Amino acid sequence: MTDRENKKYGYGLQLASRQLQENKEVVLEVVKLNGEQLCYASQSLKNDYEVVLEAVKQNGLALNYASYELAENKEIVDFILEAVARNCKAFKFASGELKTDRQFVLQVANQHVGSLEFACDELRNDKEFMLTLIEQCGGVVLEYASHQLQRDKEVVMKAVKSYGCALQHVSTTDLAYDKEIVLEAVKQHGSALRYASEEMKR
Repeated sequence: MTDRENKKYGYGLQLASRQLQENKEVVLEVVKLNGEQLCYASQSLKNDYEVVLEAVKQNGLALNYASYELAENKEIVDFILEAVARNCKAFKFASGELKTDRQFVLQVANQHVGSLEFACDELRNDKEFMLTLIEQCGGVVLEYASHQLQRDKEVVMKAVKSYGCALQHVSTTDLAYDKEIVLEAVKQHGSALRYASEEMKR
């Protein structure tokens, strides 16, 4: 494609002819400029690994337009990790099966812990899994644990030991009154004290 064509189609593949929307070379150049233009590519190209990978490299949210078949293929899910690395919200568009896959969710969390917002409820309520996540990614992941686990002393203790300010996620629970928890949190980060109960601040 010429520079002129790049500028024209990089932000308006929807205006291109069907022939161009089906042209892999053209679509590759377009999604390198604007990943979300994958929306206007032909269905066959939305199912093309190379095209989708280039699209999510430019904009993680382009994952929304990848074909269902491609997103379901566990053998080539590295493009999903690429998407999440660019934008944690991209995990929202992964298949339901991948959102329940423990090993894959661990990989995703390593790319961006914010992606845990879209992991399945079962994993977010799995104590063993959450302890593993905290060990791997730090106490910041406590934000994405279930309400039940945010009230679990073992889980919270492990979280505040690595990230004191994780205490903010239990500020409305009984653990905000727990001396051991608060001391560990403050020991790790002094500013965590602001998340303790008023009683503990005295």
